[in-house]
Amino acid sequence: MDRCLFCDIISGASEASFVYKGKYCSAFLDLFPINPGHTIVIPNQHFTLFESMPEEVVSEMFIAAQKIYKAIISSDIPCDAGNIFISNGKIAGQEVEHCHLHVVPRYPGDKKLMKFISKEEIIKSYRVQLDKIAKQIKKFL
Repeated sequence: MDRCLFCDIISGASEASFVYKGKYCSAFLDLFPINPGHTIVIPNQHFTLFESMPEEVVSEMFIAAQKIYKAIISSDIPCDAGNIFISNGKIAGQEVEHCHLHVVPRYPGDKKLMKFISKEEIIKSYRVQLDKIAKQIKKFL
């Protein structure tokens, strides 16, 4: 494995502005934030992809994200809404090959756009198609 930026942050080899340190995960402010307060939540152990993490790690990541989001709302950081997401894999936009969860404060007029497809690319999904896909997913839960 190549050197991992997030593993370096956890080990102390690289700096970060931590907001949370737990048994399974830690969180720090994004060096290139979408908005002030943009926080990255990562597992303390190296896992490249979301599906490779044990449930206790996933659980702490999302509990930490919720606590951090509540703290942002309670602070003076502008936050009227938020984006909480994982880009899982290079094709999905994952830039650091260490699974991480983004907690991004949002506010009116921030002019940031989270966009997956344009209106021209929207395809109507029919209930039968959606039910078929849901059945495939449920089979593996």
